[in-house]
Amino acid sequence: MARAPKTEEKLLVDARARITWGEDPAKVRARLERDGFEPARAQRTVAALLGERRTTIRWRALLRLALALAALVEGTNLYLGGSSMKVTSEMYAFHNRLENLGILLAIVGFWQVSKAVATLLRPQDYTGPLSDVED
Repeated sequence: MARAPKTEEKLLVDARARITWGEDPAKVRARLERDGFEPARAQRTVAALLGERRTTIRWRALLRLALALAALVEGTNLYLGGSSMKVTSEMYAFHNRLENLGILLAIVGFWQVSKAVATLLRPQDYTGPLSDVED
């Protein structure tokens, strides 16, 4: 039984999915050409899909940046706020843990800020699936 030819809409959905999951754009373009797209149109389609992919990566990086800045600020506040507290002997263990949590949170926040900025500056360097951008 012969398969029915794919409609143009199905070809575009398939190409978008392949680009989203990080497939090589040259392979996606070749597949579109094999399925009946003219080379120039296949190139324009892949370029547009890559643009959508970069936009999605940038938006996800902006979200990561906002969360990372919040972690960095909160970590710094915990550390600095904890170091200015008057500590009694009963509170010493809690105070020490609070400062350590602040340091850890600030370090994680700084690391995530640097990753988010790198992704914002060069979204085309990310080659994996979009679902892994947050990792």
